[in-house]
Amino acid sequence: MSETLSAQTEDMSTYQEDSIEENKEHVNRNNQYEIRLANNTLCWQFTKRMDAVVIGFKGEWNEALEKTFKGLSKAIKPTKKARRVDIKCQHCGFLNEKSLEILSQSLSRFITLQSINMDFNCSSITNEGLKTLGKGLKRLSSLQSINIEFNLCRSLTDECLGNLSKDLKQLYSLQSLSLDFSSCNQITDKGLKTLGENLKRFGSLQSLHLDFAKCKNITDQGLKALSKSLQKLNSFQLISLNFGYCDQITDQGLNSLSECFQKLGSLQSIKFHLWNCDNITNQGLKALGQSFKRLSVLQSVDLGFMNCMNITDEGLSILALSSGTVRTSQVKAWGVSEKDLLIY
Repeated sequence: MSETLSAQTEDMSTYQEDSIEENKEHVNRNNQYEIRLANNTLCWQFTKRMDAVVIGFKGEWNEALEKTFKGLSKAIKPTKKARRVDIKCQHCGFLNEKSLEILSQSLSRFITLQSINMDFNCSSITNEGLKTLGKGLKRLSSLQSINIEFNLCRSLTDECLGNLSKDLKQLYSLQSLSLDFSSCNQITDKGLKTLGENLKRFGSLQSLHLDFAKCKNITDQGLKALSKSLQKLNSFQLISLNFGYCDQITDQGLNSLSECFQKLGSLQSIKFHLWNCDNITNQGLKALGQSFKRLSVLQSVDLGFMNCMNITDEGLSILALSSGTVRTSQVKAWGVSEKDLLIY
């Protein structure tokens, strides 16, 4: 193995620039082989069995970093054995379409990949960059789990939701999907509708997490369109939705979700947060509780209504009474303050 790694390091040396010091290779505390640039702008880690790869980079994406990234992606030939890839970008203010294209091409070589986790905290990512990334992901036919965070990528619009979900629906082995678009405030009801239309074709999906917190242009109409599509996925076992601070959502939106939940007969776990949504009232909680009655295998419920000023203790009691016949191991409902936690 050491000979292989040495050969790879030699291959990478041709991609060095004067501004980047020599790559350093060692085994880190997690018993992973690691190739790290001396200035810590780019790092590749992979386990001894070559079944997991971690890629991390931060700072400005420049020509030197781009060439080094190309070198690393070409040099690590054993990545065809990888089962998991984790990518974390920290404040990459210039992560553009070109760099995402390189990343997409690199990922397409991971033909045995089953799980991918990406954290893009990069304000410069655009719809075109995400479209390029989606094209790379759809080639990974073995993928079973995808977790992508685009929080604070404020240039993303409804278009990106349509393009990404259209590509991902071609992954017929996908069982778990998590998408975080929190604070992407250009996303609207139109994006939720398109996302839902594509999600209903994910026949093998068992777990779904969607985070649109602080996407303030989302309204009841968006929840209605999304709910209409999700209720056709009978394979769901876990669903997690976060629309905190989406203050245009009202009880009407909760009614749409309630109708959706009660048709997902295989649901075992529900997590739903609507913090700081003052248009939600006790009546909306009652509708939610009644939907839980029809879910015979439901085991846990986590509802968050922190700082929803029109929800009272009476509303939490109504929720408890409405869903009291559900076979749950734990039901949590967060009320208008941190002290209003009801567990029954």
